[in-house]
Amino acid sequence: DASVPFAVDEVTGLVGYRSGSTDPPRVTFSVGGVTLATHAPDLGGSGPGLRALVDGPMLRKDLSQADVLRDDAYGRVCAAVLAASDEVLAQLVEAAGPSGLDDWLIRHLRAAKVRLRSA
Repeated sequence: DASVPFAVDEVTGLVGYRSGSTDPPRVTFSVGGVTLATHAPDLGGSGPGLRALVDGPMLRKDLSQADVLRDDAYGRVCAAVLAASDEVLAQLVEAAGPSGLDDWLIRHLRAAKVRLRSA
């Protein structure tokens, strides 16, 4: 397991992976420390086990006042999480060393490679 703090524009947070997890990515969105919602957004190949806690002052509640509005700000926050997830993968690779890469980590690295090629 590994995690990294990140700050991109106005978005701050912590992104990490639970090694070996098959759970879908989960992101908890907050504004000023107040949690708005937790989602499993499509993060373009980030893979299972990703967990993120993010605070974005630009995020707004939707009309129900029970969820975060999925607008451009939401998209920017998700993009920041995805970028930070690559740093977490780099930390996991460094910690594992060349002979310690397990199947779970190799699958994530391949997904990141495909994602970076299409960017």
